[in-house]
Amino acid sequence: MSPDLTQSWESELTSIQHSLKFVLKLKEEFVCPVCRGVVLNAQQNSCGHIYCFHFYLNGDGEGRGTHLSLYVVLMPGDFDELLLWPFRQTVSLSILDQSGARNHHSLSFRPDPASRSFFRPDPKSVGNLAVGFSCFCPLNQLEAGKNAIYVRDDTLFVKAKVDMSGLEHL
Repeated sequence: MSPDLTQSWESELTSIQHSLKFVLKLKEEFVCPVCRGVVLNAQQNSCGHIYCFHFYLNGDGEGRGTHLSLYVVLMPGDFDELLLWPFRQTVSLSILDQSGARNHHSLSFRPDPASRSFFRPDPKSVGNLAVGFSCFCPLNQLEAGKNAIYVRDDTLFVKAKVDMSGLEHL
């Protein structure tokens, strides 16, 4: 990994939620030239589910060229046979306000239990289909120059939170 691409991970666990926080430094040369996406390493929560987060800095799908796109992928893991499927926990994705005003931009989704994206991942696969937001945040809000609150010094803070309520018994 290049030292210019900063990725720091911090996990927080409380009785009702698990948060994965990371810092992604926006540098054009670190964006995949094919899909324009950035894929962060998989993270496992305390109950065994494994997630991978996909970021498209120049958008994906409906948001291509106009929005930041954020997605979550459920990955196969060693404890999948012990977990509850389909995955039903609420997922919240946020970009953090760096101005100090705490006007974070957040969107959440509750999984559709009928969607194959939330079924137990095939152990031979690289993960289920990505689910999230193709139009998470307009690029013009990220590129607001001196008035930018989400990107400062080429750094965007992204937070993912998975609500763990109901899984305390695992």
